[in-house]
Amino acid sequence: MARSEIDRSWALVWTGWVAYFGVAEYVALRSKDPKAPLSYYLRHSLGIPRSPAHRRAGQIALGAGVVWLVTHLYEKSTDG
Repeated sequence: MARSEIDRSWALVWTGWVAYFGVAEYVALRSKDPKAPLSYYLRHSLGIPRSPAHRRAGQIALGAGVVWLVTHLYEKSTDG
């Protein structure tokens, strides 16, 4: 398989994954069911109670993840 075919294949995989997650979370939020979103599932599967401290910790973790992702994507785009 040529390099461009591999790149296209992974682009399709990642685009599909992001699109599926976006649609699933959108439908979960629109359903107005508080047990539908990913945050509810993760909180309960990890046994994390809902409290202001846990909310702040989650916001910090999410922020750190977003910063890492943006940095990672920027570094990879400038590698040439």
